[in-house]
Amino acid sequence: MNGMQIMVAVAVWVIIALIVLILWKRSSSAEGQKRRAAGVLKKFAAIRSYKVLQDITLDCGKEAVHIDHILVGFFGLLFVNVEVENADYYGDETGEQWSVVKNDVKTYINNPLNEGIAAMDATRKIFAKNNIYNIQMEQVVVFTSAFKKNTLYIKDTLPVVNVRKLSSLLSKTRFEKDNGVDVERLVKLIEENKVK
Repeated sequence: MNGMQIMVAVAVWVIIALIVLILWKRSSSAEGQKRRAAGVLKKFAAIRSYKVLQDITLDCGKEAVHIDHILVGFFGLLFVNVEVENADYYGDETGEQWSVVKNDVKTYINNPLNEGIAAMDATRKIFAKNNIYNIQMEQVVVFTSAFKKNTLYIKDTLPVVNVRKLSSLLSKTRFEKDNGVDVERLVKLIEENKVK
């Protein structure tokens, strides 16, 4: 190799390293972590003609409730909230809040399971107004982390998974079952009734 070829090769490697660094920083941000979960859902949905709704806020009567993602498929609906803090989480199914401990600092978040239940209730009301009943609905809280596995002090029996296990959850046969759900109609109703 002559001097010019070496310089070009070095420049290409520097550019590749910068691109990798930029992509890594984006994926480690909160939005990047949410996109990881969305990517798993979208990949699953794409080959099944399912739909993924993102950042949906629904009216619950007293106040609005936000859900990060809703997977709408022939099986029904899966409500997905994503937690992105690289921290230890403490919580249960009934408490109003969960504790989040990061760098020895304790903060609190609203119980994401309660938020999922509120979102399901709001969605059922929307469907009932349109004479749609008996739609299977489930929820899951997905934990993401760029550097280490989150430590979860939460019962294993609760609908809580790490983003790396989201694909295996979706591979369960209940998400493949055709319950006769009109995916397009349900998506349209949710979109029409979301809080702007």
